[in-house]
Amino acid sequence: MKVKNTKVPEDSLTSRYTPADYVDCFTTEVCNQLPVTPDEMIIRFWTHHPAWVTFLFKLRNKLIKLVGLKEEEKDQEAFISHIREGKSSGGMLVTDKSENETVMCLDATHLKAYLSVYLRKKDNQTNFLSVITVVHIKNRQGKIYFTAIAPFHRIIVKRTIKYIINSFYLKSKKR
Repeated sequence: MKVKNTKVPEDSLTSRYTPADYVDCFTTEVCNQLPVTPDEMIIRFWTHHPAWVTFLFKLRNKLIKLVGLKEEEKDQEAFISHIREGKSSGGMLVTDKSENETVMCLDATHLKAYLSVYLRKKDNQTNFLSVITVVHIKNRQGKIYFTAIAPFHRIIVKRTIKYIINSFYLKSKKR
């Protein structure tokens, strides 16, 4: 499976949040027989990671405390419920939803970031799945923070997409 850096789809709900300081879009093809929805994908994106990504998040959380930033703890069950209901959870807010897309916003003191999962039908057997990130940097701390994490962000997004799709695929093969 290839995950490619692509242009943001023209009809993406994230267009409401541009221009921005940073925008990326990573896209792959998925079998439309898999139980993939934007809500399920965004939930999995925030709750299912390869072990090395989980380690990096824990390390990041420790390091950002040193510079006066804090990461909010998330109650995973409440988080999942709130996404499905379109509510906010632990500093994250579902800002937009459509049949094809779910957009979440994390509004912190140093930056405001939007993450979108966007699905578009390619043909009768395949969908395009895109994960879109839009970032507005608020201050010097945000610029330093995002400059430090941006290279990791791109790697983590691509690898997490593969990890999630593979877990969906393996789960559906066992049925």
